[in-house]
Amino acid sequence: MTPLPPSTHDTAQFLDYHVSMLRDTVRTNAFREAIHATVVEGDVVVDIGCGTGILSLFACQAGARHVYAIDRGPVLDVARDLARRNGLADRISFLRGESTVLDPPERADVLITETLWNLGLGEGLLSTVSDAVRRWLRPGAAIIPGTVEVRLAPIGLRGLRERLSVADLDYGVDFSHLEAASRNVPRSMFIWPEAVRCPAQTVWSARLPYGGPETIPMAAEFVVETAGTVNAFGGWFRSDLGGGVVLSNAPPSAAPSWEQAVFPLSHAVEVAPGDRIRVALETDATADTTWTWATRVLRDGSEVAAFQQSTRDVRLLTSA
Repeated sequence: MTPLPPSTHDTAQFLDYHVSMLRDTVRTNAFREAIHATVVEGDVVVDIGCGTGILSLFACQAGARHVYAIDRGPVLDVARDLARRNGLADRISFLRGESTVLDPPERADVLITETLWNLGLGEGLLSTVSDAVRRWLRPGAAIIPGTVEVRLAPIGLRGLRERLSVADLDYGVDFSHLEAASRNVPRSMFIWPEAVRCPAQTVWSARLPYGGPETIPMAAEFVVETAGTVNAFGGWFRSDLGGGVVLSNAPPSAAPSWEQAVFPLSHAVEVAPGDRIRVALETDATADTTWTWATRVLRDGSEVAAFQQSTRDVRLLTSA
């Protein structure tokens, strides 16, 4: 069967997404600065998840002898054309597919990968980098980004219940399974500073490549200072890209192509000063799209709320 051509709507979404990444000057200039501080004349560079290829072009501008730009999507054709129009087609090889499956033409001196989700983890960053170190890079190769730090805070988001809930819809339909599933999936949303109920804490950090256990535990305890509603945990990242360049999407984020990660609670909780909110968040380093988070709210040492949530529950519901 001949595949259908992309619709105008699909094309518009595709262009909007990649143009928004380019127009995020905070993100793009941070990576450009880190690349120019890291790549030296004659280096071989591999750019994993290259998108439009803008970071590959920066590597060439910094003096790279050759760049291997990898992406699995149709944007690779855009990147190839962009390189041609900028006179760099002979210095960039475009490889379609997953870097973990492709065979490296040669070993590289520098790895660039902008596979950072709103929480830093979440787009296969750790497994991608680990595989690249084993198969794509020379010993001692530089990695951009160099470090990733995950930060969490309890938040009270206005309108979150309306966004997630279908329990109040009177259609004569049982939506209970969808209601439960909706609260077990982390979201990408903008978090305003006034929604943050306690100062954020660093719950995990690592220098790449990550060499720790496959299961990544993160935990924190927050002491409430002001009464209010808590209905989720918000998360964001801080990353040292290299060359002293630090990038973060902490609210209010100056890098608009990233929102923040939102892990909803099963139910909103009214908290008071002195309450303690404990969270244990866990993901898998080899496939960081699975998340589990457990929450306890304590008042004067007694538990007033406790939730256990996981994206695994969503998979069970959708496969039932």
